[in-house]
Amino acid sequence: MNATPSARYASVLRPGLFEGRVLWVTGGGSGIGRCVAHELASLGARVVISGRSEDKLQRVAAEIAEDGGCADSIAFDIRDEDAVKAAVAGMVAKHGRIDGLVNNAGGQFPAPLQGISKRGFDAVVGNNLTGGFLMAREVFVQSMQRHGGASTGPRGRGQFGDLFPAEPRGGLRHRHHGADRWWRIAREPAVVARGALEQPALRRVSSCGDAGSSEVTCPP
Repeated sequence: MNATPSARYASVLRPGLFEGRVLWVTGGGSGIGRCVAHELASLGARVVISGRSEDKLQRVAAEIAEDGGCADSIAFDIRDEDAVKAAVAGMVAKHGRIDGLVNNAGGQFPAPLQGISKRGFDAVVGNNLTGGFLMAREVFVQSMQRHGGASTGPRGRGQFGDLFPAEPRGGLRHRHHGADRWWRIAREPAVVARGALEQPALRRVSSCGDAGSSEVTCPP
């Protein structure tokens, strides 16, 4: 079944831009990932969304279907190497290939650098760096080295003071650009410089003051 452009979602990009493409968005059950999945589907892509919450993923897949798009959802932990391998293998078997990966998933543990524990450090690195590496590697090994494709990820940057999550995001960015031997076979990776985003959790970091509104707008 081919995806059809959404009748309700207005994109600045050309209609049908991703027609016939299979595009994977990690962390697609909420926030930025949800919005990205909606837009890609509106542009004709068959979207695969993944995350740890099956309920959230199913809700987003249903929203996309209601708008006339196509989405598959699969729940697993990107820090689990075996789970990543199995998830990618399943989607490649179903669709024949993966044309693009939006390495969006990540966990935030906002804290001043001097106050974060090793446990917190390990948790954020696992979510924001290791998990992204595992996804990029498996999508490449199982699909893109044969069929080509593209990978994109967020660019890390300190916000509202020295908050820890910027460091592994920066590592993810350098990993994408450093994997030259991978992407010469596929295509040049891209990095999304999304700018500073205000998040509810940031308001709880007393050293950062009031972060203000945290609304992220996307399709209702």
